[in-house]
Amino acid sequence: MKKRHTLTAILIALTLWAIPSKAQNEKRYVIEMSFTYEGKTVKAPLSSASYSINRDVYDEDSSYAAKKVIYYSVVPQKLEKELLMAIKNKKASYDIRVTMTDSYGKEPQKETLLKKAMFTNITESYAPYSYEYGSSVSLGISASSIVVDGVELQP
Repeated sequence: MKKRHTLTAILIALTLWAIPSKAQNEKRYVIEMSFTYEGKTVKAPLSSASYSINRDVYDEDSSYAAKKVIYYSVVPQKLEKELLMAIKNKKASYDIRVTMTDSYGKEPQKETLLKKAMFTNITESYAPYSYEYGSSVSLGISASSIVVDGVELQP
């Protein structure tokens, strides 16, 4: 009887430990980038995305040229050939849509639209200790304006 109680206690402890650890490793949000390239929709699942709007505070009469730029950075989960082909064209601009969806359905979908966006840099690094992929890619994007949840922001 004592063995049965000990075994039951161990199973309950393992169950209580396993449930929170599984939830911590679960991806709650799904982020995806999409745009049209040569008439085809290019979609790329993303690990992360972030943006920065930089506005200089110089006066109109200043001898310094005003720099107004929107920078956007994305980390695709994989660098697929279609995405690489679109990046290849240095002068091409795209309207790039980034959506973030809550897989639990508790939060509304967040949508960002980058207008007249250009891929301005690509960084790829390799590591032998990665569990999923042997490399990590980061893409830099510049845009003329950004629309975040329906609100257009200009630099």
